[in-house]
Amino acid sequence: MIREIGLWVLGEACDQMCRWRKQFPEHVSLDVAVNVSPVQLRDSDLVQQIAQILAETGLEPSGLQIEITESTLLDNLDQAREVLLALKSLGVGLKLDDFATGYSCLRYLQELPFDTIKIDKSFTTNLADDNPDSKELIRTILSMAHNLSLGVIAEGVENEISADLLKSLGCNFAQGYLFSRAVTAEGVGELLQNS
Repeated sequence: MIREIGLWVLGEACDQMCRWRKQFPEHVSLDVAVNVSPVQLRDSDLVQQIAQILAETGLEPSGLQIEITESTLLDNLDQAREVLLALKSLGVGLKLDDFATGYSCLRYLQELPFDTIKIDKSFTTNLADDNPDSKELIRTILSMAHNLSLGVIAEGVENEISADLLKSLGCNFAQGYLFSRAVTAEGVGELLQNS
């Protein structure tokens, strides 16, 4: 049932994003990121289904970011490349989730049209402990990403020390409990209203 559930999630996310954009027009760059499962990525109709969801909800493609974990790509890189290139042509953003936890991540950056990488929380967890190895790994990942013109989001940021260090290293985006726990759609609306 993952295909049906995945499409329902995509539809709900796009519909909700349209409602937020109407309610908060001052947040013009607001977009929504949705994880796609390996089963969905192998579905030959995925691109057409996403195009249909965008048309039905009225969300422009740039308002949707598709997140794909490295492990998703291991099954069939050629098929994944085809789907990702078609999504990129559609105008949808692409994020490589859990970066550097798989086996061939550098190959993925070279061969696939990602816009953004998300540094896995396993790399950010030790930052507050002043771990020099963690800092150097993140500095290297950030340098590589910037040289490849990729955006970067650090996952698992839970304290100010880590956030400040990431910012000083050149990471402009982060997610984690420091900023917010998971919230409902109404909770996001409240956060947008107060920002």
